[in-house]
Amino acid sequence: KRRHDDNGDATDSHKHKKRK
Repeated sequence: KRRHDDNGDATDSHKHKKRK
């Protein structure tokens, strides 16, 4: 689960920043 979070965080981070 931790590895998945890391991968998702990297993509989510970019999408979250654009969404903000």
